Amino acid sequence: MRRTRCYSPAGSARRGGDLEFTIKAHEGGLVSRHLYEHARAGTVLGLSAAEGTFTLPSPRPDGVVLIAAGSGITPVLSMLRTLVDEQYPGAVSLLYYARTPADVPYADELARLATRRGVRVQVRHTATDGHFTAAHLKDVAPTFAQLPAYLCGPPALMDAVRELYDAEGIGEQLHTEAFTPPALTVPAEGVGGRIRFVRSGVEVTGDGRTLLEQAESAGLTPEYGCRMGICFSCTQRKVSGVVRTSAGEQSAEDDEEIQLCVTAAAGDVDIDC
Repeated sequence: MRRTRCYSPAGSARRGGDLEFTIKAHEGGLVSRHLYEHARAGTVLGLSAAEGTFTLPSPRPDGVVLIAAGSGITPVLSMLRTLVDEQYPGAVSLLYYARTPADVPYADELARLATRRGVRVQVRHTATDGHFTAAHLKDVAPTFAQLPAYLCGPPALMDAVRELYDAEGIGEQLHTEAFTPPALTVPAEGVGGRIRFVRSGVEVTGDGRTLLEQAESAGLTPEYGCRMGICFSCTQRKVSGVVRTSAGEQSAEDDEEIQLCVTAAAGDVDIDC
């Protein structure tokens, strides 16, 4: 069986040759643990075309702010490396959070990059420095309010940064990439509907979870990848019925393509799966 996952490249877009990925081996992670334990030179993996909108703007702005924590370093490091390699003339600031110094990936490289002209890197250790604050951001990027920002990290960081940017009235300047899906809630009237997986002949009662989760609980194995609506691997045809997405959008259109991982039943639904 083919397993699909989405990973952000960590390398510079200005360098050809090898692709670099930083993959954390999560406990219970099927693909990440397999790669960590078994991937060797000569291992063959399938790659799809790059997807997503978490990319640097073109033309480049006068400055760029990068904010990350944990494994969120991967895409923003790619951006930082790219800007350095293209000799970007503007200012680029990186604010990165890790629990302790031992938890900082690419620590030596980040220290070297911080010596480059126009680059400011500040690593904060949450065990001693605490979590994100406006003061932390202003320290590394005093003019952040005038610059586009790129944010990737765990939900607590994402929420804190969004709150600051919204309070400053500059929410449109913040660009994000998340590694965990938003919580999907369905109004009470949508819970209890019948979900029928047509090809499988399986029928279950909607309980508010995503259609992917309900299919898996029923013993089905639909294809999926990121589980957060980015890779479209879990796309299936909705024959009929009403569904609601994690963005709060509701649809009752027949014969439409939907993503099982970010969609829940909001009434009776028939899925061609």
